[in-house]
Parts: sequence; C-alpha cells; structure tokens
Amino acid sequence: MKCLLALALGSLLASAASAAELRVYTAKKIITMEPALAEATAVAVADGRIVSVGSLQSLQPWLEGREVSIDRSLQDKVLVPGFIDPHVHPSLPAVLTQFPFLAPDDWVLPTGVFPGATTPRAYEARLKELVAAHDNPAVPFIAWGYHPLWHGQVYRPQLNEWFPDTPVMLWHRSFHELIGNDAALAMLGITEADTTGIHESDWANGHFWENGLKAIVPRLPFLFEPARFGAGMGNFLELAHLGGVTTVLDMGVGVFGNPGQEIALIRQVTEGRQAPLRIILTPIITDFLARGKSPEQALAEIEQWQAQNSHRVRVENHFKLMLDGAIFSGLAQMGPPGYIDGHQG
Repeated sequence: MKCLLALALGSLLASAASAAELRVYTAKKIITMEPALAEATAVAVADGRIVSVGSLQSLQPWLEGREVSIDRSLQDKVLVPGFIDPHVHPSLPAVLTQFPFLAPDDWVLPTGVFPGATTPRAYEARLKELVAAHDNPAVPFIAWGYHPLWHGQVYRPQLNEWFPDTPVMLWHRSFHELIGNDAALAMLGITEADTTGIHESDWANGHFWENGLKAIVPRLPFLFEPARFGAGMGNFLELAHLGGVTTVLDMGVGVFGNPGQEIALIRQVTEGRQAPLRIILTPIITDFLARGKSPEQALAEIEQWQAQNSHRVRVENHFKLMLDGAIFSGLAQMGPPGYIDGHQG
C-alpha cells in the first residue's frame, strides 16, 4: 500500500512539473537542513516550487521528456534555505527606525548601534543625551524601547521636569503604548477632550495604550511621509536580508489604522527596491470593526488589495484577530494561574 501511495504521489508531482519548464540550479553545495538528505548539489524548480533536490545524476528521471534548462550561475556557491519569519510587522520598523532606540536590550540596526539601558539612572542619562542631539524641530523627539521594569516610572510629570521645553515622546518596548510630555502633546494639538470616552488613556500621566493610541497616531502623519517611511522600510528589508530571511508574514497590517495606506507604502518600497523577500500581509480586524464593516464588506476590500498581488507582496484571505493587549506591557489576558499580582490584562 505504501509503495502504491509513493508511486501515485510521484506521478502527481511529475504531472505537475511536466506542465511547466523545469529549471535546475547546480551549486558547490546545497545545505538542505533535512537530515534524510543533508547535502545536495542540484535543485529542480517548476512554477516557482522546488520539485526535487539531489544531484544532476539523481534528477535525471525529472529531466527526461521535458523542457529543461540548467542554470550553472551558482556553481561555485553554497546554498541554504531562506528562513521564514511567521510573525512580523514591516510597518513597525518602517516607523520606529526613523528614531533612536533606547531599550533594555542592545540593538544593532542599519541606522546605528543602540546600547541598552538596564537601570533608571542609565536610562535617564542616555535619554538626555539623545534628546540633546535631536535636531529636527518639525517633529517631536521619539525614542522606542522604554519599559518600567528596567527604567522606572517615567511619565508626563517626569518628562516635563527633564524636558520642559522640548517635545519628547517615549514609545514603549511593546509598541502598544506612548507617553508624552506637555510640549509634545501641545505640538501635536492633543487636548484632554480628545481622550473623552477612551478608557485606555491617562491624561495626567500623558500615557496612551492599546485603543488609546487612536488619540495619538492620527496626529503623527509625518510617520507615513513617503521619504521617511520608505527609508524605514528599507531598513527592514536590509535587516531581513542580513538575517537570511526570504519570507515574512505580517500578522496585522493596518495596525496604525489605515491598512490601505500601509499596504501601498510597503508595496511601493519592496517592489521599487526589487527586494529578495516575500511579504505576506494579513489585515488586522480592528480597523474593519472600527469602520463598522461586516465580514463580507471586509473581504471585498481585501479582494481589491489582492488585485495588486505580486511574487514579492501578497494579501491573503485571512484576518488577524486582536482581542487583548501586549505581552510586553502585561496587558495580554492570561489563563490560569494568571498574573502573580492578580491583574487581568
């Protein structure tokens, strides 16, 4: 029975491959990461899919009676599979790498090396250095990476004391929270009235989290200026390439509240740079809910975005459900036994 199944599967694969040109790439070595065949020297591809791996000799049954081309341009190279990142948001580095990082951990980015700060005193000292170097009066100073477990309680009153005249905002390590001083809130034109009915905000502390970010993000249009976003997106593409990542899945495009704009910008940069990366986009459900869209209406919008699908950037028929808060913020809802201090997230 197993032999019959194997023969049937082989026939199906052969039929699929015979319908398209078979291209065979040869290499000095192919590291397959598959223990059953750890190394190879040739790989056969049809319709963008690998159909067989081995040597030119072992691939001969695939080559007979078909249109075949052999590509020897990688003959002296060592090939490894590209990695897959199953949960990443390209828009986040596209936005965040516009600014310096100041987190508990060290970061090495295309924009520089950003050592971590692991104590409140170290955080304060480094933050003051970064703010002093800020030279763009058109936008507030923003640093990503703040976390109270390492950096202490730094909210609006503390920022006002340290920076009475400079607009300063801290983007939490989780990305789900923003904190601003008086100067920053005034610069963005945000008033206490803007927080009416928004439970995830603390006006006195200049603190906005989860849905409370709706009061802040629309006031940050400079984040999505094509030149700024494009440079940030370029940083993401470079990081993915350096890490050997060839496919990423965005589990929540539209996190900033405008999925159409995000998708268009991601496409523009990725296609424009001919990036060696596949980006698969999954729209987040919160945007559709906020606009009162039914599942059918949401799917109709997705189908419009799919009309522009390419081999680099694709929107698939999936939605990202987002029903609780960020893990890094302690806002995720946990099952038993829950959080040690008893909070619910």
